[in-house]
Amino acid sequence: MTDLMSRVWIDDVLLQRDFGVTVLLNSDEPALPSLRNYNVIVPGRHGAYDFGGYFEPRHFALNCVFKRQPYDDLKRQIRALNSMFTDVYGRPKTVKLRFGDEPDKYYNVRLTEGMPVDRTAERGFFTLGLTAFDPYAYSTVAADEILWGSDAITFEYDYLLGSEAFRGERITAPRTINVNLHGGALRPTFVIDGSALSVTLSANGKTFSLPAFSATKWEIDGENYVVKRNGTEDLAAMTGDFTELFNRDNAVVIGGSGLNFDLTVKYRDKYI
Repeated sequence: MTDLMSRVWIDDVLLQRDFGVTVLLNSDEPALPSLRNYNVIVPGRHGAYDFGGYFEPRHFALNCVFKRQPYDDLKRQIRALNSMFTDVYGRPKTVKLRFGDEPDKYYNVRLTEGMPVDRTAERGFFTLGLTAFDPYAYSTVAADEILWGSDAITFEYDYLLGSEAFRGERITAPRTINVNLHGGALRPTFVIDGSALSVTLSANGKTFSLPAFSATKWEIDGENYVVKRNGTEDLAAMTGDFTELFNRDNAVVIGGSGLNFDLTVKYRDKYI
């Protein structure tokens, strides 16, 4: 367990193995980020009206130490580590942060604090202050990439094999399919490639429709509110609402006429 907790990747670079940097167990990895609450106090009434809350960015403080080495080698290693967190212009960039006790999930983080190094006994002690402005963790692979025999599957990963995304199946008649979501609620991307006189897709009380099409590839990206027809944005062609999936089995109802297309449901599980 200790070894798992000290394994930390930055953009798939394992700090301990590739940089000789050990992440100490007294690091701060919050279970939940801080909350931003909204309420209104009404004079003459007890308490307040609660308008809900939202999560603030998630902050990490990783206490680290370089391996023992001569100070000139340590200086070079510090420079190499700096380059992992900056772009070609020398500005802080967003990187992927993963932990050894949950290697199938990552956070998008950016360095948001300075990094003083305490040089003691030929070692360097420092703290990485990282912020995930989007506080969610994401699956390292999209659901439609999870296949038996794929490099995405290892026994360290927490996948419920056999109930992932619906991918690349031919639709020739109205039917209901099941899409299982492991993480929090999201709006998936539906990829429709083929032809139909009309088509509707419904899930969890929301429905969208597309007009007649032939030899056409549609990408209905609910997370970004984008609709593409053969690679060109065409939001006006869709009517209705972008559908949502929840943490459970989701029944997606496919309707219409003249159906003859391949359907893939794409999403990346996210976790708070």
